[in-house]
Amino acid sequence: MEFSAENLSELGVSDRLISAISKQLGSDFRLRPEELGVLSELDLPLDRLMKPIIQSDDFSSKHPFFDFCVDFSPKAILSYQGDDVPASTLEELILREPVYALQREINKIPSSLFSQLVKIEPKATLHFAESRLQEEDIVRFCQELPEIAIRYMPEKFGDDDLLRLAEISPVLAYEYAQERCISLGVDFSTLHHGREFELVVEEFPSLKIPAMEKTYIARLLCDNCGQNSIMGDACSLYDDENGSKFELWDCTCVSCGSSTTIRFNIVVESPS
Repeated sequence: MEFSAENLSELGVSDRLISAISKQLGSDFRLRPEELGVLSELDLPLDRLMKPIIQSDDFSSKHPFFDFCVDFSPKAILSYQGDDVPASTLEELILREPVYALQREINKIPSSLFSQLVKIEPKATLHFAESRLQEEDIVRFCQELPEIAIRYMPEKFGDDDLLRLAEISPVLAYEYAQERCISLGVDFSTLHHGREFELVVEEFPSLKIPAMEKTYIARLLCDNCGQNSIMGDACSLYDDENGSKFELWDCTCVSCGSSTTIRFNIVVESPS
């Protein structure tokens, strides 16, 4: 199968995009699957080319352009062909565009995928599909990714899981489940400046980071005198061996003058 400029125009592809293709392939082009590999290396909106093809009457999973449509226009296939594609392809499309699938095509998502989606996109999954999660999915989420789960469902944590979180990330436990942790015997006076903390943001750089760091620092107790009087003096940004970014704050206790360094690991989560 091939498409000429006239064919693409009849399908609804814009004149501007057809003109851009003509510049690369010639005015009398015949668009075949092998040419798409060339176009994919250019800065062309191939999703706009794929969408009209996907919406055509003769499009199916057997269409010669199908694999390229999966690569360049997964949202359109989910919307217009999601009921007719093989189960393995449907899963691939959903995992490529999890937020879109949850927001727009939730009825096409197999029940077995929600346990993966809550780990990949917890915010969107809990917003659009909390009722579709099985209890064991929620328990596993809290156990395997506690520092993310505590932000969205602190009430779902078992006592043991909450105590474990308080050990590894006391600031998060304090922020999201303070009263319950105290009732379980957690002593938050052990929060001290030698800890490393994770800052979860939607992008980097982020204007939220300085305020988040200062909030964490303001809660810390000095190991030397025990006072809640740690102040940040200077901050430096670094890359670790894995390419992740972290910031080090040089801090001073204004009560006794002792100094310390606090590390904040920056974790970027895609916005939902």
